[in-house]
Amino acid sequence: MLRTCVLFEQGIAIDEGQFFPDLVEFCLEATDRDGKTLYVAGLDGDFTRSPFSVNGTCQLLNLIPLADVVDKYLARCRYCASNAPFTFRTVKDDRAVLVGGADMYIPVCRKHYVKMWKELEAR
Repeated sequence: MLRTCVLFEQGIAIDEGQFFPDLVEFCLEATDRDGKTLYVAGLDGDFTRSPFSVNGTCQLLNLIPLADVVDKYLARCRYCASNAPFTFRTVKDDRAVLVGGADMYIPVCRKHYVKMWKELEAR
């Protein structure tokens, strides 16, 4: 699984933070001990709209109370271009973590997520 952590003079940027099992510990050490600025990007929820958990821990969500600033950026719904806070998995697979891109996941708004989930359950 590809994880990205980039060091630069002013701080550290982490992408796909939800996959780092020691994210909270690492971030606390980097900020509190080493005085670094951190930028962490990642998913807060999975394809079932549950907190994104790896090994039973929601690292990204546990980081929020420790952060100086939290911004949530949204994609655009694939179908109507409104804000898309949810990710819909387009392949039938119940594994919690299934690495894939646009071939397996699409950003959707609430209306389209609910509609597609109902259609999936009806199959």
